[in-house]
Amino acid sequence: MAQPLERTSTKLGLGALLIFGAIALISYGSIHRFVDGAQWVDHTHRAMLTLEEVMSQLERIVATQRSYLLTGDKRYLEGYDTAVKALPQQMELLREMTADNSSQQKILARLEPLVSSRLAVLGRGIELKKTAKLHAASAVPLLAQGEAIMDQIHELISQMKTEEESLLEARSRVFEKEKIVTALVIVLGNLVAFVFLLFAFRALTREIAERRKAEATARRHAEEIEDLYNNAPCGYHSLDE
Repeated sequence: MAQPLERTSTKLGLGALLIFGAIALISYGSIHRFVDGAQWVDHTHRAMLTLEEVMSQLERIVATQRSYLLTGDKRYLEGYDTAVKALPQQMELLREMTADNSSQQKILARLEPLVSSRLAVLGRGIELKKTAKLHAASAVPLLAQGEAIMDQIHELISQMKTEEESLLEARSRVFEKEKIVTALVIVLGNLVAFVFLLFAFRALTREIAERRKAEATARRHAEEIEDLYNNAPCGYHSLDE
């Protein structure tokens, strides 16, 4: 009886260990996908933030240029120059953030020359102001040209935002799915392993109880034989001698 119980407890213990090992491997894969999904969600958020920063920087450049044209205060040119110098870095960051998306790169390829054209128009307005040649006849065409270019920039950035929002929605769904799968794998896997260990413990407990019972029975029989021998008639002793 002890040997079958021993084999059962051993098998259950090994089964639990195998399940723990399988859980570790599956959990590693699930956690890896979970972390990867979180990184992509964060990446998309940062790409959207970069788009907002590019648009804000352009609007800041336009605002400081107009303030200078209206007032002639050269202090506005300092803010203008600072914003213009910072814009290429933000455009490059946007290119890096969307490097994984070919459709975004195509839109960006159309956006970059428009940004350059918008800066060129703004720069011509500043030069006209500096040389006192800015008047209605020259300002109106520049303003119209600048507004037309800005509308195109707004449209392209809007398209890029829409694309990033779609990516964010899709990546968020994958992220949430992986989060649930990871939790289920860990919880259910450990629960199954715990059940195996519980059965192994019960089998081992029964085995120990059976062994103790067998040992007690063996001791009792030995004591009965010894008692029988010690209390036997002398003739038995003589025969033994």
